[in-house]
Amino acid sequence: ASGKSDVALWEHGWATWTTPYGKLDIGRMKGGVFGLGLFESEAVRDRIKWTTKVGDVALLGIIEKNREQGTTGQYADNDSEALYLAGIYKTADTEIGCLLGQTRDEEQDDANATSVEHSFSKLIVNPYFNINKKLDNGGVVNVKGEIFNVSGTKEAKSSGGTDTDVSAMGFYLAAGYEFGNFDIEIGYANAAGDDKAGDNEISSLGGAGVVRSGLGDEWVPLVVLQDVNALLDEGTTSSLGTSTGVSLMYLQANFDVNEKIKLTGIIGSASPSTEKLDASGTKIADSDEPFGNEIDLKLYWNLSDGVGYFFNLGYLMTGDFFKYGVANAEPESIYTIYHGIEFDF
Repeated sequence: ASGKSDVALWEHGWATWTTPYGKLDIGRMKGGVFGLGLFESEAVRDRIKWTTKVGDVALLGIIEKNREQGTTGQYADNDSEALYLAGIYKTADTEIGCLLGQTRDEEQDDANATSVEHSFSKLIVNPYFNINKKLDNGGVVNVKGEIFNVSGTKEAKSSGGTDTDVSAMGFYLAAGYEFGNFDIEIGYANAAGDDKAGDNEISSLGGAGVVRSGLGDEWVPLVVLQDVNALLDEGTTSSLGTSTGVSLMYLQANFDVNEKIKLTGIIGSASPSTEKLDASGTKIADSDEPFGNEIDLKLYWNLSDGVGYFFNLGYLMTGDFFKYGVANAEPESIYTIYHGIEFDF
């Protein structure tokens, strides 16, 4: 229920038909993330989804209608829709997939006939891989990676507007080794930023309407920069315009104390991926300085089936990006502690 209301709010509800040619789902369901999920955020979507399997390959087709608005005013079309096609090859130790998507968003304001409105059409290409190789000594080597590319055009629909070209990309690569109850992983993620404000080109994933920093909400290994404080999103501010992007490297180690308790340690470093220029071509002060270096410690305790306790500690040695152009500013290091009990049912 919502507040003191007696009205129940249902986030998901759909019907499923199973046929000899695949499975058909129609309704409101979870969506928005594909592959390794670094550059997207989960959302509730109204969709028609068809899935089938041929050998080790799963085929997927999705039609989404996320907004349908219209009036009799000057700008009567305010819609959002998407079409996705994907294929995934999956075996016991290998997963390789690719998604192609076409989205269209009408950004129009019926109440303001003088506003500059656009039709935003984007093509999304999202390949990924996740490969595990078992060694003779019993250890397992893992290599995984993902590319997320967006291209398209924001086409002006009203007088006084100009078209804007969109071309932005993010990529991720990681390698790990697991032996017994210990594993270690090193990885690098890069989300493109927009180098210049006020031009007719968008080169950042944040500006392309994906997520603010370019990295999504589903992959948040760093407590302060991503998960709780979400400081990477500060790459998009009123003074900087579209996102500066993110360049992030991390080293993570996990140790299973026993079947119920897991300890994790992470060291990470993040910087803007793009130096930011203002409309005149002058570098915006501190826009290319590091976000900072972070050290995290995490504990997870599986209390019982579907019930777990987590404790996360993050410490950020704050970088000069957060001086925001103030010459004598000295950003302070910060720490975050949060814990809780989560239920899965």
